[in-house]
Amino acid sequence: MAEESDYQLRKEEELKQRVLEETFRKAEGSSGSKIPNKEKPKKIKKKSYEKLFPKVGILLIIFSIIGLVFISNVPWACIKYGKGTPQTESWIYQNYKGDNVESQEISNLFIAPYYIGLTKNDFSVIPKYATFAFISLIIIGILVSIFGVIDRYKNFSLEMFSNIHYIFSTVIIIPSLYLIMLVIKFLGSHFLIINNGALISESSITLLFPNAIIITIMGVILIRLAFTLMRMDFTGLHKIKEVDSLELSSATYTVGGNI
Repeated sequence: MAEESDYQLRKEEELKQRVLEETFRKAEGSSGSKIPNKEKPKKIKKKSYEKLFPKVGILLIIFSIIGLVFISNVPWACIKYGKGTPQTESWIYQNYKGDNVESQEISNLFIAPYYIGLTKNDFSVIPKYATFAFISLIIIGILVSIFGVIDRYKNFSLEMFSNIHYIFSTVIIIPSLYLIMLVIKFLGSHFLIINNGALISESSITLLFPNAIIITIMGVILIRLAFTLMRMDFTGLHKIKEVDSLELSSATYTVGGNI
């Protein structure tokens, strides 16, 4: 958190200096005076934050690809059951595939009256929609990267850059939150198994949903990242408005001085 605070302070100082240089240049232009070449403001270059923006898109693509790998290769449910010792283990993957999934003890968990709140169909439908969510994040990451490349050539104004960046950051939240809402059903089964344990045929059963836990963590990380970027953009836009007021005051003073 200390590093993030220092980075935010450095970014704000860079932003203030940058807009003040623009204000000074405009004030000199409006007054009709000239300054020596060595004192003319140099062409403003993108600072570290703006240079980092395209890398956010690449990071988002890599993060989403990892999520797709998890969906297909990490178990969606790990089950231990049986009254004796040792207990029987079952690992259920996407599309309800895995060891011992057709056993009576396992099948009873996913048929009416659905004591744990899950059906066999959930192991196909939820991974499928989670795949769509990660693909949408990949598309967003590609668009972010493309915009970053275009900005290198077009050199958009800081205000336009911050606005577009803010929009991208907001859009990232939508599929990230959707991912969490998808897998929350699996996480809720932990509470149902405790509440309905006495009604299930097997008196001793342990459930764990690795993919649901992993995807929830990934969704939280993405949402936290998006809000962090949004806060930086909002701060940047706020500083622009503050310096716009300073620019107006400076222009008024320049005109008054000429008179």
